[in-house]
Amino acid sequence: MEFAPAPDYSNSECWALRDIDNKRFDIFYIYPTFYGGPAGSLMNVYNTPLKPAIKNNVIKNCGIFSGEGNIYAPLYRQASFASLGLNETQKKEILKVSLSDVTTAFQYYLQRGKRRPFVLAGHSQGSRMLREMMKLLFKDAALSSRLIAAYLIGAEITFSDIENYPWLKVAKTADDTGIIITYNTQAAGIKNSPIYERGEAVCVNPLNWSAGPADKELNQGAVFFDGRANKVEEIPFFTSAYIEKETGSLIASDVNMDKYSSPLFQKGIYHVYDYEFFYRNLQNNFKRRLKNYFNKRGII
Repeated sequence: MEFAPAPDYSNSECWALRDIDNKRFDIFYIYPTFYGGPAGSLMNVYNTPLKPAIKNNVIKNCGIFSGEGNIYAPLYRQASFASLGLNETQKKEILKVSLSDVTTAFQYYLQRGKRRPFVLAGHSQGSRMLREMMKLLFKDAALSSRLIAAYLIGAEITFSDIENYPWLKVAKTADDTGIIITYNTQAAGIKNSPIYERGEAVCVNPLNWSAGPADKELNQGAVFFDGRANKVEEIPFFTSAYIEKETGSLIASDVNMDKYSSPLFQKGIYHVYDYEFFYRNLQNNFKRRLKNYFNKRGII
């Protein structure tokens, strides 16, 4: 297969957003699937009309960090949506290129950064790339010690991943650090979701940070945005949530399925709203994790 040229991360053109400031931590963010090319193709980062939409996605989802961190969001040769339906051998070959770009961008950031603590964040294909990158790099204790939290939302992390890569640690409390927050949102009873690659997904409930069900009174606010990352609606107590044992899905029980389903997926898969449904919970909880990270290191 022939692919588009590799990004040169010394070139600002190869970043969706690189908001470098003197804030005390960094956010390394990888965007979800935007590229709609044919199966077997990858996005060309040097020639894409998608950059404004990708940048708005970065701004929207990184809003859960309340503008407190420096944002590093590289463009990468992501697989097209159609490519995700190829057989495993073909898909693996394509995604290897995407992963190479993400890993190269992260290493570029590490080499030129100021050794600040950082957050990893992504959605969908972006979270999948971060998951694989963490498997490769985060056995390094010095690197892992800088991780405040990894928001690998909208991608599958399995119990086998946790067993085979013990440095991948999933959140167990509301304030632990160096951990992964992961879930996939849908209605009850959905089978064969394309979000799940292997089954047996690990899930963290962002309403109560425990394995038990959470009433909608714990939902501090769903926040919805337009395509330019402008907030258009906020709904407190939007939905309850519980973890479905069979699939490891996060079940949003009180959602209007007709209103919030996407034409990209079968009805009841709320993948495109993974951040929005629980936005204020993610945002408020991050402040707690950030404070705990610095407190443990004696930094006020």
